[in-house]
Amino acid sequence: MQRDTRLTGQFAIIAPLVRGWVERRAFGGPVDFDDPVVLQALTEPSVRESVLAVLREAVDKATLTTSAIGAGEVKELLLSATKPFLWSRDTFSATKSVFNVQPCDNELETRFCAFLDRCGDVESFAKLARQNRFSLEYRGERQRLAYYYPDFVARLVNGDHFLIETKGLADLDVPAKDSRAARWAVDATVASGTRWMYLRIDEEPFRRHEARLGDFLDLVDLVHTLRREKLLASQPPPRRMTKAEAIAAIENARARLEGVTGGDEELDRFREAPRG
Repeated sequence: MQRDTRLTGQFAIIAPLVRGWVERRAFGGPVDFDDPVVLQALTEPSVRESVLAVLREAVDKATLTTSAIGAGEVKELLLSATKPFLWSRDTFSATKSVFNVQPCDNELETRFCAFLDRCGDVESFAKLARQNRFSLEYRGERQRLAYYYPDFVARLVNGDHFLIETKGLADLDVPAKDSRAARWAVDATVASGTRWMYLRIDEEPFRRHEARLGDFLDLVDLVHTLRREKLLASQPPPRRMTKAEAIAAIENARARLEGVTGGDEELDRFREAPRG
């Protein structure tokens, strides 16, 4: 078998760099590769995985950059051009799709297909499988480069398009995925002239409210309402102003509104009032 001399040459350059990095920096300080204890520790799978994780993070930090670039040539992904493929998991027979059945990965996706198919404001939709999906690159946990594959696309009767993610258990990468998908929707709108929006559907509230949702836009309103409530609940309660702070605020307001009558009398009454 002929050796790939090009690859061998690259490894000859990289290997000393990696060894030097592991010896001097991977463990927060220098280690002795001639020490049998160190060599034994490096054979442990957990240690090797930790070293690789730290190395990957260091390489990503040194090489990955985020920048805005033009969309360039817009390439269409035609669902109608998808070739037939085998599917061994759940499916759903939909009437509002170019596919005769939707290739679902789990029971939540099957239920969501049924929901989209009955919504009067949904014109068409599709569950994206490996054979017709597209990826969005993003920075995940510990800033590593990763790829996100959206679950659904849908077109409404009013012409709006949605990129949709159905989520069971939320992981640490969810905020990064959401941000990247929302950015993609903006870019897709600018590039195509068609309005795109991104929506993440969490399993628990969807199951709880599914029966009373009439249309897809009802679900959109529900998602936004629940997120506003969650955001408000996470904010600290407003602090009650002390009497001294209130007097200072009134004096500041009076200074800004010189010439307004009645302010001095009101401030004097407030000063003499019982402590509030």
